Amino acid sequence: MTEFTPVDMTEVENHGLYIDNEGLHDVVIVKAENTTSKAGTPGWKFTYRDEAGRTIQDTMWLSEAAKWRLENLIDAAASLTDAEKKKFIPPMIYNKTVKIVVAKSKENPAYLNIESILPSNAVIDTDALPPMPESKNKDVPF
Repeated sequence: MTEFTPVDMTEVENHGLYIDNEGLHDVVIVKAENTTSKAGTPGWKFTYRDEAGRTIQDTMWLSEAAKWRLENLIDAAASLTDAEKKKFIPPMIYNKTVKIVVAKSKENPAYLNIESILPSNAVIDTDALPPMPESKNKDVPF
């Protein structure tokens, strides 16, 4: 018989709630972080929250072949001028609400991906959302 070492589960760190169902979701853009792919491609990892405070993340790669996704996000979130787009940084769209289409990953159906980003008429009051948990574990990506 296999022996197991007991684990104390009474002090599990709360990493928050996550958007865990497919479909349309109105979300607010709350933050972005710099990231780099294993191949060295720079990108920004965006965190979105819905009205219940649930989160989902999506990485926008900054390669020429992938910038169209970032352009879709910017256009869905705000009406920026060409001059603003030439100097775009993520905080320019913080607290803006967009509609996302969430679907299971084709590579791994246990994970959900943002398939598309659309404009939204919804307004999510970021001050009314519960605070985002801060992870003490650097292996947890949120």
